[in-house]
Amino acid sequence: MYLYSSSKGQAMLELALLLPALVILLLAIFLVGQYFNLQICLDMAVSAAIRAESLGYNGIEVFYEEWKKLTGRGQDSVQFRITKIAHVTVAYGCLELEMPSVYQNFNLPNPKIESRLAHVFDILRM
Repeated sequence: MYLYSSSKGQAMLELALLLPALVILLLAIFLVGQYFNLQICLDMAVSAAIRAESLGYNGIEVFYEEWKKLTGRGQDSVQFRITKIAHVTVAYGCLELEMPSVYQNFNLPNPKIESRLAHVFDILRM
């Protein structure tokens, strides 16, 4: 039996062992949240562009306006194109995320976010 016992050193050691794992877990949660946020923003901008294109407006301009409004990013951060074949219009948006400098030592590829939406025009309306 010890006359004097202290658990200060034990708690400090446990914190030193667990803190890096908790920080990495929090950073991973933040990155996954950012990924899903950008996926939803890209889907919404592509949807607005295909809707505008189907109504006769310039879908590309609408896409970039929506993208700027939703994310605050410029045109150089995202690729977008609209293809028309017969009565089908397809809008495609692609974005490549840049990994933070913390993860550059792991040689991970930059994740890509893609969104594709098609709209079939009414044949009788043409």
